[in-house]
Amino acid sequence: MTDDRDALLAAWVDELCAALGLEQPPADIDTLLALAGRVAHGVVRPAAPLATFLAGYAAGRRAGIEDAALTPGTGAGAGIGPELATIDRLLAERGAASNEEGAS
Repeated sequence: MTDDRDALLAAWVDELCAALGLEQPPADIDTLLALAGRVAHGVVRPAAPLATFLAGYAAGRRAGIEDAALTPGTGAGAGIGPELATIDRLLAERGAASNEEGAS
């Protein structure tokens, strides 16, 4: 991303976190954007926001309300790592299925 886009994104995330009552983003922004990109290209573009929402929702449910805002990889919440792994596994399975269908 360009510096202007990075600054705009950072400002938006700060504003959104404040509006949602979060001190900081509960997950690394680049990690979430990368997830959205993988899903958009591995499924269909509209699946990207749904996947990021559901990954966060699942992480919050797994961690509990208080732990949902923990920094990724720390404490009981451990961020959204398990959810990212699940989504990546599903994408890999879809890719394998697509490759098999194409070979037929």
